[in-house]
Amino acid sequence: MKKDYVVYSLKVANFLMNEGFKLKGSAINTKFPKYMVYYFENTTELRAAIDKYESIKSKIDSNI
Repeated sequence: MKKDYVVYSLKVANFLMNEGFKLKGSAINTKFPKYMVYYFENTTELRAAIDKYESIKSKIDSNI
């Protein structure tokens, strides 16, 4: 896994940074210029953290 992992959600990017992952960079989203994209190193730990986020989010969504 060499390429950066691109995150399109500020909420997910903040979650990852709170989990200790370092933001590699950010840029304006070329398809939707009023939004940003966030770059993280693509690791198995990062993907596990994203799975954790999705699990938490689905539990919250199911309680609504």
